[in-house]
Amino acid sequence: MRQQTFTLQMPDGTLRIEVDPVRLAQAVTNLLHNAVKYTPTGGNIRMTVQADGIDLIISVRDNGLGISGGLLPHAFELFARSSRTIERLLLAQVAWAWASLS
Repeated sequence: MRQQTFTLQMPDGTLRIEVDPVRLAQAVTNLLHNAVKYTPTGGNIRMTVQADGIDLIISVRDNGLGISGGLLPHAFELFARSSRTIERLLLAQVAWAWASLS
């Protein structure tokens, strides 16, 4: 067991969004999986959900090693990987996903 701390911060009330629920679940699952995988024992993972006008912003942050600045612009390209072994991520560890609010 990795003894990681997970914190979820969400606004009070209900947010209604128009989104493909399967794709949203897949994206969030991938972000959380990578955060757990690359965050060290005793590390912290934080997920925040917030409304910003007509957008919903989902953010997953952790205190893992992260990815290099050179890979960051390509983090959401399918199968993007760094040449450094420690950075073999398919998605950024610090990432935002947007979905339109209905």
